[in-house]
Amino acid sequence: MSRRSWNLVGGPEAGKVAGGGMRPYGNAEDRITVIAEEADVIREAARRVLAGESLASVCKDFQRRDVKTPSGRHWVPTTLRRLLASARISGRREHTSSKTPSRRCPDALLEG
Repeated sequence: MSRRSWNLVGGPEAGKVAGGGMRPYGNAEDRITVIAEEADVIREAARRVLAGESLASVCKDFQRRDVKTPSGRHWVPTTLRRLLASARISGRREHTSSKTPSRRCPDALLEG
């Protein structure tokens, strides 16, 4: 199904997931099921950055603790910033340039 067809049949509005690529950190391969341990890491990183700690410091701590990305690499500030700023972890979805609440993805990753 083409992207245009996907949009016309209401895929995004119905909360359906268009997959591809590496699984998002915090979610299983189905992109819906939350992996509790990874969700805890996301919440920890968000708390620490909001408290004023640098992204680099958080990444260094994750490297020391051997916390890795889904691709098996160590976290770097750019990757962590992208994760923390993503619509997905706050229960929103990104579709083109808009970010709207998702029916399918509750605030599960940031709630705890």
